[in-house]
Amino acid sequence: MDKNHFTNISLSNQLILLCSRIKVDKNEKDNFEKIIESEGFSWEEILNNAFRNNILPFVYFHLKNFGLLSKAPAEVKEKFEKFYHFNTARNAWILLSLEKIAETFNHQGIPFILIQGSSLLADVYKNPSLRYLSDIDILIKENDSDGIEDILSPIGWKMSDYPADKSWCLNNLNHLPLFFRPDEPVPLEIHFKLSYPEGTREGGSEWIWEKTGKGKIRSLEVVIPLPENMILHLSMHIFKKSHINDLTILLRHCCDISAILERYSGKGIDIDGLVLTASKERLSDVLYHSIKVTHSVIKENLLERIIEKISPEVSTDVKDFSEFVSQCLSRADRSGKVLLDGWGSFFSQKGAVNKITFFFKHLFPSLDLMEDYYGVSKLKKRIYFYYLLRPFLLAGKFTWKRIVMSYRISKVKR
Repeated sequence: MDKNHFTNISLSNQLILLCSRIKVDKNEKDNFEKIIESEGFSWEEILNNAFRNNILPFVYFHLKNFGLLSKAPAEVKEKFEKFYHFNTARNAWILLSLEKIAETFNHQGIPFILIQGSSLLADVYKNPSLRYLSDIDILIKENDSDGIEDILSPIGWKMSDYPADKSWCLNNLNHLPLFFRPDEPVPLEIHFKLSYPEGTREGGSEWIWEKTGKGKIRSLEVVIPLPENMILHLSMHIFKKSHINDLTILLRHCCDISAILERYSGKGIDIDGLVLTASKERLSDVLYHSIKVTHSVIKENLLERIIEKISPEVSTDVKDFSEFVSQCLSRADRSGKVLLDGWGSFFSQKGAVNKITFFFKHLFPSLDLMEDYYGVSKLKKRIYFYYLLRPFLLAGKFTWKRIVMSYRISKVKR
């Protein structure tokens, strides 16, 4: 993100973006202080935005390291500290549970790989308090999924019927129904294959099994992906349909990539191997989007090299989309979504008739909605004047670029 653009965004989001990495240079302390002391800076806004973007522990950690938490109001400081210590205790519990699950699988001779946040806790984050986990993700072989519930049941994990029963999940998803355990802070998600983003060819899981490394859960050695595969799999996750117009997971993704680079910089990351695997598995678009968006925030030379190498294989639509999302991050404090104003839904409608119906239904909504939109009673004749004005009001709101990006996003989703 260039300096001129950075200084034009809100104070809250400037600080959020500066904190969206594993390590902040000591020279940035002056920038932090300048933002905090600026007129219009809001500590409550920082707290809310950090929580919404899943990076509150990072913001707390960097502010504390710079000795700037003392500038926060007492109630805000207390909320930061409480959440950070809550996440510390929560992750300690999760690591204890992971160790027990890993011991059980090892005893039963079931090969497994820790993936996503679980692998990051096992090897990448030296300070596990920084990473908030929403679930425990483990990958097993598909032929080991039979009877897995009987193996996990003795240690307290029970298979649920969410999002559906086991048979349905095996036929339609990449994971079994969620497992829950009494008093456990997160569910357990057992994957039996990788989940490929919509719009990409459904591939296999062999590539992630072929190149693995070792991590540690407490005192127990576990299998994790090599850093290149870790990056590629996280990129698949971020590109999935459920996140394609959701900004609130992207800054945590930037932190994850930043943490991987920091952890493995000494040993090196095989860029050529990463790009080759992405190309073989037809995931070049996926990798490009992930790295391009991350690079817009943390500006690392290694990320720039990945972008240069993968770029020839990437479609123009994905390049434009990635650039658009990078720009949207600068207003992530105002909205957790890429701002499409309904156009994404319009382009998702099948057939001309459905599109036309959708268009006019939203151009001229019900009287109840018009009353909500414009604050004019539906019982007054003046409401009909707003029906005449509405097309012009909406036309002034939309830009051609936004409409084009909505079309491309709906195309990527399909």
